[in-house]
Amino acid sequence: MFSLLSGALHTALTPPPLTLLILGVDSSGKTSTLESLKPVYSPSSVAVPLAKIRPTMGANSARMMISSTPGAPQASPSPTTYQCTFYDPSGSPGSRSAWSHYYEDADGVLFVVSTGQPGRMDEVG
Repeated sequence: MFSLLSGALHTALTPPPLTLLILGVDSSGKTSTLESLKPVYSPSSVAVPLAKIRPTMGANSARMMISSTPGAPQASPSPTTYQCTFYDPSGSPGSRSAWSHYYEDADGVLFVVSTGQPGRMDEVG
């Protein structure tokens, strides 16, 4: 009985998993942003060195445990830890129409803008 109540309490207090999109035009730094998050929030995953990142064909994804309490352990879910899945679809002009397929399941969007190319914001309307 205790096990049943304990499991129900844990389920009730554990936040649902989150799905986040990383969007922006091509060469804006979406994949670099994703790879920079990996060592911080998912130390066991292998990040691609930034110098070796190539244009995305299709999409990249990564799952990380992110704590709402700075410095908290990331190993297991708790009421202050969120399991986040990041999707990084290609930002090339021909691929942007596929972004809409990700919207329905997304809980949030990180829109990446390159400060070196501010005029490209108009491309995504």
